[in-house]
Amino acid sequence: MIDFVRAHHVCAPRHGRAAVVALAVSVPVALFAGATRAATPRDVCTSYGASYRQFDLPAIGAGSFFTVGDALPDGRLLAATGDGVYLETAIGSGAFDLVSTIAPGVFVSAPDPAFLRVSPDGSRIAFGGGAGRPLVIFDPSDLGSAVTPSIIDASVAQVFATVSHFDAAWMDGDHLAVTSNDGGSRVTLLDVTSDTLAPVNPTIIANIDGASGGIVFDSAGRLYTGNGFDLDGGTGTLKAFSPGDWSVGSPADFASDGVLIGDVLSAYSLSIDLDGDLIVGGGDFFEGETGYLAVICAQAVESALLGFGPIDINNPAIFNRLDPAGTGDRFYGSSFNRATGELYVTDGVRWYATVPAPASAMLLTIPACNVFRRRRRSRGMVGGRRLAGLTACAFAGSALGSSEFATEVIDYTPAPGFYINDSLFNDPAMALGPPVGGATDDPTNTNAKIVSLGGFGGSITLGFDHMVLDHPANPFGMDAIVFSNAFWAGTDPTQRWAEAAHIEISLDANSNGIADDTWYLIQGSSLPAPASGVWREQDWDDDPQTMTPPDVIDDYPDPMIYPNIGSMYTTGAYELPSEFAAVVLVNPNGSGATQEAHWGYADLSPTLAKPSSESTGSFYTRPDDPMTVGITPGSGGGDAFDIAWAIDPVTGNPAQLAGFHFIRITTAVQFETQQFYEISAEIGGVADVRPVILLGDLNEDGYINTADLGILLAAFGTADAIADLNGDGIVDSADLGILLSLFNGDP
Repeated sequence: MIDFVRAHHVCAPRHGRAAVVALAVSVPVALFAGATRAATPRDVCTSYGASYRQFDLPAIGAGSFFTVGDALPDGRLLAATGDGVYLETAIGSGAFDLVSTIAPGVFVSAPDPAFLRVSPDGSRIAFGGGAGRPLVIFDPSDLGSAVTPSIIDASVAQVFATVSHFDAAWMDGDHLAVTSNDGGSRVTLLDVTSDTLAPVNPTIIANIDGASGGIVFDSAGRLYTGNGFDLDGGTGTLKAFSPGDWSVGSPADFASDGVLIGDVLSAYSLSIDLDGDLIVGGGDFFEGETGYLAVICAQAVESALLGFGPIDINNPAIFNRLDPAGTGDRFYGSSFNRATGELYVTDGVRWYATVPAPASAMLLTIPACNVFRRRRRSRGMVGGRRLAGLTACAFAGSALGSSEFATEVIDYTPAPGFYINDSLFNDPAMALGPPVGGATDDPTNTNAKIVSLGGFGGSITLGFDHMVLDHPANPFGMDAIVFSNAFWAGTDPTQRWAEAAHIEISLDANSNGIADDTWYLIQGSSLPAPASGVWREQDWDDDPQTMTPPDVIDDYPDPMIYPNIGSMYTTGAYELPSEFAAVVLVNPNGSGATQEAHWGYADLSPTLAKPSSESTGSFYTRPDDPMTVGITPGSGGGDAFDIAWAIDPVTGNPAQLAGFHFIRITTAVQFETQQFYEISAEIGGVADVRPVILLGDLNEDGYINTADLGILLAAFGTADAIADLNGDGIVDSADLGILLSLFNGDP
């Protein structure tokens, strides 16, 4: 979770004894949207800091001294200052929209936010209003949009007016551990489901002989906190407490319980990265311990936990000091974005971001399959069919190992159809990996690798081994491509043998690897917003004598193939308009038109055969421009879509997703002829569009600027293939000259 650290301990009193200087003016993002770093050695903590970048958070609001924030599970940043709550427009965009305002009645005076915390499962947001103000809990669904910001008041939020707070960390989705100095510096555990007028908020760690410090939980459930400011010399005492060290009614004693990790700065702020490295900010002015942010290697923390004594802050092998400003006199805070792998450092003026070196440039690429693969749970049966081996990254595509194509079948539930019992067309694994293409007027080759969804409402749900991003460098703004066996009627691209299916996408917001989060609909050219009015369900049974279709029993799912589909079942879809219910889909703009009228759905456009000179990963990750008639030269065809087209089908509001992990494709037309059978979408693959990266754009953010310069300088004198722009085997002044000549400014 990101903790946009808002303060450092210095000599201005706050919360009674703590002394803090407000921070959080700006935050940099070191990776493009959704990127993550590859698996790294255990000493990765010592390689942070080779390069930094920055961007600004929303301007400090009225009544506040700083801006605070956290990351949503998808990696977008959520920020708060004054009475405003702001959401990053996309991962790494650095641009924020006001999406909500805290109602005036919630706080007696304007809020001076102490923290903003998103729960691990993404279901709740904790907003600490600051000294003497309430702690407010609300749901992400309470957030509005840039178009229609919401008002958060007591009717939608839980307002804990009596819970004193300084910093906080979620233990789970219902319990928030809070540091405060109400009745002495301590840690309490707030049950956020309890009555706001009589909150259940027992002390779990007492007797902190000083001011409130930071707080964080590790993956094993240990709680880390410290003494933030103590004139008696205890500033920076940092301890870890296992769940067994405390219980409700029997709090741990900070002085005598827990495990001493060390005496580090002012034990504020506290973050933990993906490797378990403990990041500590703040500063101890009286002891002269200022001017850096500490990254304590995970193995050193483990050693302390095992009883081998506190860490040695003078050992550079396990204790990394970061000073991005380079002045040696700053009080730094930190935060860590678990979705992107970025470590943020702030000095009160700027936010800096860093990823481990030396492979900085390589780390700024698509997430690796073996690193970013979500936790998988065995499903055994998929849509009535038993499947095996579908979760592996079988089709490696990117440099770091993640596939550029869907890698997992989540569900396959076809509607009755002519081909669903045919072994050539009912294997859902055919939708994984790259497609097989053919000619624009002949689907014969394409038919070698497709799965039929059957008639109306038949669907397939697929997963990627990484987040498919709404990437600014993607051609035409398209982010993913669905391949099928559609083809043109003769040579006329304005007349297509199309069997349209609508597309839905879902972000794994709770990071459990299961497609159980909200689904959003790609609206495309022809569905309304909201779309709930065109949702229709269809009942099916296996008795041809009833009025319930299908009439042909051979079209009904064979129980030997689909054992989980019984004698009756129901499918549903957002039904496309009547012009799609035809053997040939005709462009109403007329023959010879250049503007496409139908787009945003699957099984509309041909999949082309790959030329021998092209690689599969390159050819089938270049999108066709769906707004233009025909196939864009150099593209493998298929139906591309923009993540920005996604809407909430119930409200019609834009989904504003930064990316997705799961995609569901559903036949959205009910039409049948004796000669051509039913309209049934066939799917041959789904691709993540490959961004077009400019020479010199080392971090692939669409710009050639100081961020890329930092990466090149970090690789100077090495054989780093990405920073070696002229390909002569060494990163040197020649490459530097090329980069400087290509500068095109900041976003």
